Amino acid sequence: MSGSLSGAADELYGAEPGGFVARRAGLVKAAKADGDKALAAQILALRRPTVAAWYVNLLARSSSAELEALLDLGAVMRQAQSELDMAKVASLLPERRRLEGDVRGRLERLLADQGVTASPAAWAEVANTLTAATADPAAADAVRSGCLARSLR
Repeated sequence: MSGSLSGAADELYGAEPGGFVARRAGLVKAAKADGDKALAAQILALRRPTVAAWYVNLLARSSSAELEALLDLGAVMRQAQSELDMAKVASLLPERRRLEGDVRGRLERLLADQGVTASPAAWAEVANTLTAATADPAAADAVRSGCLARSLR
């Protein structure tokens, strides 16, 4: 047992979601056996990730330079927007599109290694999550955590 909620979340969201419920039950049981009913309840409250959230978690946990570059560009774009420098924001859009393509390519390779082909709906949710992560620093942090339970908007 990891002994902490963050350790349990890391274990649960770091693995394929098909076994999520069984792994979570095991962690809850271990926490109860350790006498930590509060931790057991917190672990039980963790939700199984959606397919798209699992894809983004897989990407974040792969130490993706492509994802980091996109999230870093998001910070630059947010700064330019806060300064009302719309010319700079517009000038960064081609780079953003290029990085989004790089991220998708990286994720496609990761999924292929898992024997997974993403559906168009899942790709749309991944794209929405990446858009949210470039627009909002809290969303970027959530993506970096690799512990998403659902896609972001």
